[in-house]
Amino acid sequence: MQWIHGPLNARNDGTLGGSLVRFDQTEFIAAGHGMDAAGWLYVPTHCAAGQQCRLHVALHGCLQGYARIGAEFLNNAGYNRWADTNDIIVLYPQAVADTRCTRRPRAGRCRIRMAVGTGSAGTARISTRRRRSGKGHHRDGRSHPRRTTARRFRRRRAANPDRCDRHRTTSDSITLGWSASAGATGYNVYRDDGKVQSTVATSFTDGGLAPATTHSYSVSAVDAAGESGRSGAVSGTTASTVPYSQKVSASALGHYLAGRITVAQYLQLGQEYGYLASFTLYLCGSTWTNSPTCGPLH
Repeated sequence: MQWIHGPLNARNDGTLGGSLVRFDQTEFIAAGHGMDAAGWLYVPTHCAAGQQCRLHVALHGCLQGYARIGAEFLNNAGYNRWADTNDIIVLYPQAVADTRCTRRPRAGRCRIRMAVGTGSAGTARISTRRRRSGKGHHRDGRSHPRRTTARRFRRRRAANPDRCDRHRTTSDSITLGWSASAGATGYNVYRDDGKVQSTVATSFTDGGLAPATTHSYSVSAVDAAGESGRSGAVSGTTASTVPYSQKVSASALGHYLAGRITVAQYLQLGQEYGYLASFTLYLCGSTWTNSPTCGPLH
C-alpha cells in the first residue's frame, strides 16, 4: 500500500468505521466472461460523507472470490484497515470460474460433441476430426490427406450432492446450502423444477420472491463430463409481509437529498437502478428500504 500510495497513517486495528458496498459488475462487463454479477467497494466514513478520496484496486486470488468464500477476503485481507485511516476507497472486483467448454483453433476441422446420459454413470464423449498428411490415395492414384479420428474418452460425472438444506428465509428470499461433491466444478440450483442459478459456491440466496409463498429446491453437481442427478428436494416458505408506513418514489439523488439514504447507499442504488431513474423506497419503522416486504436494502 505504501509503495503505491506513499506514506500512510497507521492502520485501524479496532472497529472499522466504513462499510462494504455491493455494486453491479454487469454494467461494465457482461456475464459469462469469468466475472461475477456483483463486485464490492469498501468506503471509509469520510469518503461516504463526500470527501474526495483515493482509489485502490484489490484483486483476489484463485478460490478467494465472494461466490466461493463469501466476504472472507473482503473483510480479512487487511486493505480495509489501511483504507479506513487514510481515506482510500478499496475496489474489490469479483471473478468466478468459467467452466464453459472451449478449444484452441487447430489445423483442419475440429468438431466437439457432448452426449450426456442419465444417472450418475453418464459419460461425455469428445470426437475430434482433423486432417493429417499420409499415404492414402484416391482411386485415380493421386495422394490425399489421411483422415484420422481421436479415440473416445469416458469420464465419470461428479457425484450427486448429498442433500440441500434451507438455512434462512426472509419475506422475499430463501437461502440454501449443501455439501460439496467430489470432482464438481460447479452446481446448478433448481426452484420448482426450473433452473434459477449456476454457481461455484455451496450456498445460494434466491431473492425477489413473493412473501408467504412456498418453493421447492434441489441442486445438481457439474463437471467436465456433464451434470449429475439432483439432490433430494427441500421446501422453504418466505415470511409474511411486514406493512410499511410510507412509500416514496424518486431518483437516487432525490432520495439522498431527502435524507432517506446515505452516500454509500446512494452509490449502491445508483449502480442498481441508474442515478437519474425513479424507484420506490419504503419506510419500515425508522429505516428506508427498497423492499416492499420490509426486507433489507438490496
